[in-house]
Amino acid sequence: MNSHIRSKYKKLATISLLLAFGSALTVTQARSDDLLMPTDAEKNIVSLRSDIRVDAEFVTLGDLFNLNGKKGEINVVRAPRPGDKLTIPASALARFTLGQGLRWENAMQLRRVMVTRNSIKVRSDEIRDALELAFDDMQIDGLMDIKFQNPNLTIHLPVGMTPELTIETLTHDPVTGRFVAQIRTPLDNDATMLTSVVGQTIEVQIIPVLARPVPRGSVLTTGDIKTVRIPVQRMGANIVAQMTDVIGMQTKRALRPGQPLRSTDLKSPTLIEKGALITMTFDAPGIKLTNVGRALEAGGAGDIINVVNPRSKQTVMARVVSQNRVSVTLANIQIASAQ
Repeated sequence: MNSHIRSKYKKLATISLLLAFGSALTVTQARSDDLLMPTDAEKNIVSLRSDIRVDAEFVTLGDLFNLNGKKGEINVVRAPRPGDKLTIPASALARFTLGQGLRWENAMQLRRVMVTRNSIKVRSDEIRDALELAFDDMQIDGLMDIKFQNPNLTIHLPVGMTPELTIETLTHDPVTGRFVAQIRTPLDNDATMLTSVVGQTIEVQIIPVLARPVPRGSVLTTGDIKTVRIPVQRMGANIVAQMTDVIGMQTKRALRPGQPLRSTDLKSPTLIEKGALITMTFDAPGIKLTNVGRALEAGGAGDIINVVNPRSKQTVMARVVSQNRVSVTLANIQIASAQ
């Protein structure tokens, strides 16, 4: 009987021991899980974004830090104007985040944080178009180009804003060409901003130039020519200004593209080569004669050249009228005889 009681007590003791050990394992596992879970302090640690760019009027905590939810929508500071940058002292930013129950450790020991505001860029070509319309309203005579004092002129508008340029004021000196314009553009919340634009107008003329290199002796066609605008001050006395004075002309030398053509660069196409056999015609009231001659010099349409009659050996002056054909007049014969 005693042995039976002792066996029963041993079983109870073993069960109690197992229960106690199991409880210890449960407590130990719970404490281990607690170590893996972030603490309240760790939950509030925020990290700075690497490239901070904003579109809106205000910089928020979510713009600066990898932070979502309501706290990410909290405004920190007013954003710079579109296209500008803003510097925030790191110490001030750390105090602000702390005041919001957050902690920025600033592991890189930054002294300042840079914020860039994105923008819609209105570039110089669009600004030039608006000014040209304004100058048209001023009824300024002649063609002109607009040159800006700032060659990289750009006006920045808020993201999502429709680009609208309004020329508020425009003053122009007709002697020097200098102008000053005040251009109004939209900003945040129905606000606007004025941008001062300074530049100069330059009177220009449209002239024909070569579109490609051409060798000596080329007869120019429309495919060889394009037009450009050059300042009137650069127009020399012998620069060819009209397209009709270029097409069909022959180059006296090899020419480069883009350069103004001079009258000394061109000549009428050679219709008669020196030494060529040609047809001579003589027209007088009631008389029309045709003979064969030889050209003593080359010539183009309208040129007066010397030709010789191979039979009579007489030299006369004749006008080139077409390919290998000249016209002899009585006056030409009399002049040649006098010489």
